[in-house]
Amino acid sequence: MLRNYFGLDEYSRVVGTGVSGDYTRCIDVVAEEYVVNAVKRAGLPAWVISEERGLWALCERPSYILLLDPLDGSLNYALKIPFASVSIALYSASKKINEPTCGMVLNVFTGDRVEVYEDRVLFNGTVVPAYLNRGFEVVSIYTEDSKHLDLVFKCLKERGVPVKTRTMGSAAIESAYAAIGLIGHFIHLTGRIRNTDIAVSLAVASKMGIGAYTDPPVNEIEISRVESIKKVLLAPKTSPIWRVLDRL
Repeated sequence: MLRNYFGLDEYSRVVGTGVSGDYTRCIDVVAEEYVVNAVKRAGLPAWVISEERGLWALCERPSYILLLDPLDGSLNYALKIPFASVSIALYSASKKINEPTCGMVLNVFTGDRVEVYEDRVLFNGTVVPAYLNRGFEVVSIYTEDSKHLDLVFKCLKERGVPVKTRTMGSAAIESAYAAIGLIGHFIHLTGRIRNTDIAVSLAVASKMGIGAYTDPPVNEIEISRVESIKKVLLAPKTSPIWRVLDRL
């Protein structure tokens, strides 16, 4: 659906603000309602927690909580930049954000899927037995302070890493790529990334055994509401970036 509507101006217009305070576009609402209606049709006794409206209480006593970002990268989408993703994480017994029963981040335009199911991590349907360890020099970084960039460059270059920065505009899939090891580092320091964006990547990072830092700590991040996270850092534990964490 998102690919079919891409490039149609009527879906890119701003129609309000979501619960997180960001602009809501028509396509955000359409995508959110699409998923919620699918959950209803499936008869899943769940509450959906989503970026636009917040809580969809689809039953009185939920057996499941579903954390949803129906379109991460809607500004890209509106500007006709084909890089956006959908993030879904489903929780049952666990209340920890990095322990969903299952979850998936889908790259809307390439079809890449990073999935987690119980103890397994999959990429495009194939089980990933261990961290892929590719693109160590790539740093996906979101910051509004140039000092952070200077610090990252200096830290990594002093250790012989030829830094290549990227800010692609869809944190859910970028963090998932970092968690699985397709890129080396994901750093988000603006305070505006949400739990709905990083739920799957935190689960993948845990199973891949890489370093994951969040502020607030992972075990304090709520799954029953949309919550903004001040800082996120995903990287191999061997990365020199951890030496400067307290300065980021």
